[in-house]
Amino acid sequence: MKPWRWLVWALVLGFLGRKLGQSWGEVQHLPWQPQLLAWWLAAGLVTTAAHLWAGWLWGWSLGWLGYPVASRWAVPLYVRTNLAKYIPGNVWHFYGRIQAAQTQHIPAPIVMVSILLEALLLAATALLLGVTRWQGWRWPLVVLGLVLLGIHPRCLNRVLAWVGRRQRQDTPLPPLRGYPLPLLLGALAFISLRGLGFLLVLGTWVSLTWGALPHLTGAFGLAWLLGFIIPLAPGGLGVFEATLTAGLTGIVPTATVLAAAVGYRLVSIAAEVAAAGVGIWVGWGRRDLNPHDL
Repeated sequence: MKPWRWLVWALVLGFLGRKLGQSWGEVQHLPWQPQLLAWWLAAGLVTTAAHLWAGWLWGWSLGWLGYPVASRWAVPLYVRTNLAKYIPGNVWHFYGRIQAAQTQHIPAPIVMVSILLEALLLAATALLLGVTRWQGWRWPLVVLGLVLLGIHPRCLNRVLAWVGRRQRQDTPLPPLRGYPLPLLLGALAFISLRGLGFLLVLGTWVSLTWGALPHLTGAFGLAWLLGFIIPLAPGGLGVFEATLTAGLTGIVPTATVLAAAVGYRLVSIAAEVAAAGVGIWVGWGRRDLNPHDL
């Protein structure tokens, strides 16, 4: 399988380099500000921390499902495979995690449920941010309620039981021990860090006020959510920018929103590369490392 792994990494680097090149070409035409590098560096550090936090949260979710793993295994595996989402199809980062976990005797259904749980948690927290941007809160609150209900043990345990029957597992998949409120709060921290990173990029061109924060974070939450859930958009490219521009119409000049969206895209991709580099540099995620070696 080694030749295939190298081929996959070549595809990842190829598509990632292409996106970086496109983003850099767009950034070069943005209006320059003296404080731009400082604001963008701060945004990059915050966004890198968000990706590392997401990896820790994913490892925590495996423990919540009955398969505790070491953070020094889960975090680098998560941030490394995260780069594969830029390959068209937007599913290859999930496939990489499933394959790696199976080599450590973690059942594939468990990893799939952890991926589903992560998606539900992130959708719920993004909705919590985005709900402030709707004039009428009825339907957003209904959707949010359904998502929060979907992560209740009574619902997820039924999913686990159904998956176990479909996969014909010799050992029943362990049920959830309780409502994953700590995981929900962890996901909210991730979305908040991502939102802070965007605000730091936007702060390059506009003055941020407390009164504008609900509108700005709400628009970011909606844009991030749509970029996250819409398929066939590698890394949410295009969807995030279009939704963000529509959400901030009349609040921030369109040209400024577009500049911030382009800048944040470059910062976000660079942060993902930096997070993966951190994992590789410290030697985490090696095949000879036992994920249960806490």
